[in-house]
Parts: sequence; C-alpha cells; structure tokens
Amino acid sequence: RRGRAVTVFSAAASIMAAVDLDYSHLATLAPARAGVIMRTTVLSTQEPHYVYFSTSTPLGPSIISISRSGTLYSVVVRTVFDFFAFQVTLDLPWWREAAGLYPDSADLFRAINLGFLAEARKSPKNLAGLGVKLKRLKVYPISARMSWLEATPTINASLDAFDSRLYDVSLKHKFGVLYQKRGQLDETDLFGNDVGSAAYNAFVAFLGDKVPLNGFSGFDGGLDNTSDSTGTHSMYFKRHELEVMFHVNTMMPGSHEGQQLERKRFIGNDNVVIVFQEEGAEFTLDTITSQMCQVFFLVGYVSVPDTATQYSLRFIQNQGVPSHAPDIGEELTFELTTEFHEILLAKLLNAQESAMHSPMITNRVVRNNTMWLNDFIDSTLAPASSE
Repeated sequence: RRGRAVTVFSAAASIMAAVDLDYSHLATLAPARAGVIMRTTVLSTQEPHYVYFSTSTPLGPSIISISRSGTLYSVVVRTVFDFFAFQVTLDLPWWREAAGLYPDSADLFRAINLGFLAEARKSPKNLAGLGVKLKRLKVYPISARMSWLEATPTINASLDAFDSRLYDVSLKHKFGVLYQKRGQLDETDLFGNDVGSAAYNAFVAFLGDKVPLNGFSGFDGGLDNTSDSTGTHSMYFKRHELEVMFHVNTMMPGSHEGQQLERKRFIGNDNVVIVFQEEGAEFTLDTITSQMCQVFFLVGYVSVPDTATQYSLRFIQNQGVPSHAPDIGEELTFELTTEFHEILLAKLLNAQESAMHSPMITNRVVRNNTMWLNDFIDSTLAPASSE
C-alpha cells in the first residue's frame, strides 16, 4: 500500500498560548502571521532538519524546512504570499517500516503538498484570492527536485533572521493617532494640530504608558531614540512579547511649513490610524492622502450630564479590506475601562491584519517578498548547498 497523509496539524491554534495572551473572550488575534512563533511551535531550529529551496516553483521563490519524528513530519513553507507551518503524518508500507526506511520521496512530498494546500486554503491570505488557482494547480508547489541541504547552525541562524524580517509582524505593531477639530477638512489641518482637548488627552493616556524616547530600548516603531528628533515621549504598550508603539501626532515636533511632512512620514505609513474627533468633525477616506493607511478608527467624545466621560467608536476602511473581529456594530459607546482597552487592542491588531490583506498592501508585500526570497536563496542557501 502506498503511503498517504492521514492528518494535518495547524500551528495557528497554539499561537495565543505561545505568547500567553488572554483574549479568550475575543476574536483570535491574527494567528496566520505569527511567523517565528509558528515556526518554533512546529519545528525547532535545534532539531535536525532539511531545507528545500527553489526560485522557480509554481508559487515563485520558496523555502521549505522539513523535520521528521517517527511518522510525524513538521513542515514550514515560506512563500512570497505568506508563511505556513503545519505537521503531517505518513503511513509507511509495512516493509519500509520494518526495515526502518524513510518513505518514498514521491509519497512524502505528496503528503506535504496536500498539507500545505489545506493550510493555505485556511489562511486569511487565501492564495486563490491572490491569483494562484489552487484547484487548477497541475504541479505540486513543493518538489523533491528542489535543491536541498541539511540545516547547520549557521543556516538556522540565517533562517531565523530571515523569518523575522519577512513574517514576524504580529508581535510588534505601530498605529497612528490624529486629533481633528470641527471644521478641519484636510490632512494639513489634522497634521498641523499641536495640542488636543482634555478628552483627547485622557484617551491618549489610556492607550498605554508615556515613555521617554531617548534611550528607549523597546519597539520604537521607527521613532528616533537617540536625539529626540521625533519627540521626547510617545505612548507605548507592552504585554509579554507583544509591543505596540503609537505615533501620536501631537507628541511629535511640528514645523512651520504647512504640510507637516515629518509627522505624515510616520502616520501616513501606518496601516491603521486612530482619529480623535471633536463634536461636529467630519472625516472621510479622502481626508488623508496615503496608499498605506487602510483602516481608520474614529473616536468621539460623548457629552452625557451626570455620568462618567464616555466616548464613541466607529470605523471606515478602504475597499478590499476584509472585516475584522470583534464585531461591535456600526458604533460603540464606551468608557475608558480595562475591559474596553482589551477590546480596543484586539480590534487594532485584527484591523492591522486585515489591512495586510488589502490589494494595495498585498501587492507591495508580494513584490518585496519575491525580491528578498530570491536574494536569500541566491546569497545564502545556494552557496551552502554546493559546499
């Protein structure tokens, strides 16, 4: 009897436990892009494993790591589209098992391909949605004919650094924060605000800790941590491995010229931006000119006599951005409580994940990943395999 894949195990379900975040009452936070976490959960770099690579698979340049423990195979597939980690089991013919032999390579790679295709179809970044018609794929994307090498400590270290660069985007995040007064209708007005209202200041303080940037050693979101050129302080949130830096417009130094390009250089490159609006302010997708800003959280102050300060929250996003959990309806009214901070954080992280699936961001990611995968294969893996 020919060997066959009988089980596929996804690494995604273990992500939350791996980073020890308690969001059981909320949506899962972007499991498909926890690059290095997923890899170390399924395949430890300390284990002996093999690396297969090619610049010309049906999916473009690809790098695959495979390790074996009995009949269980742990697999990591790196493509220009995304990072996939899973496990498959393979039944061996009795005579191979009795002889202690490995499975036939054709059976092994058939099993791995079936596992990969099943995992890819589950991914939020569905490959079929990116123009790769999985059902019509005549050739398996992973092939024993790919070049291969046995992983060494040097290769392992290079792969770890490479995975962090391309795929580990789920533990470090940056979000923009803008203040909008009534009557401010374009980005010059918003980026030109140097101070906000008391309600705005309370909301900004609610986002995280106010940290000095000079000498700051955590995730800085690109802000200057040596000379205060991007401000003396910013708002920062950290929980275990998760780090969030907020680009707060009013905490960045302004300039006398109208466009405030230094402030826009940061916030205009954030995929998700919070806009705090005073009563009567109007914001549309055309207010900010940016190819990177995909989702806007519109926060308002709700004046209710004899009650605690309340805020409202609603969203607008560019066409093609998938919806993101938790579902809060068209508008949510809230107070600055610990419970709402959890909801806001989950919503921000999931909005960031959704933004990465927008057509504009996806095309940019695929172009960059194609270049980096080709370069890594040509400069690191190919020379090592010929030694």
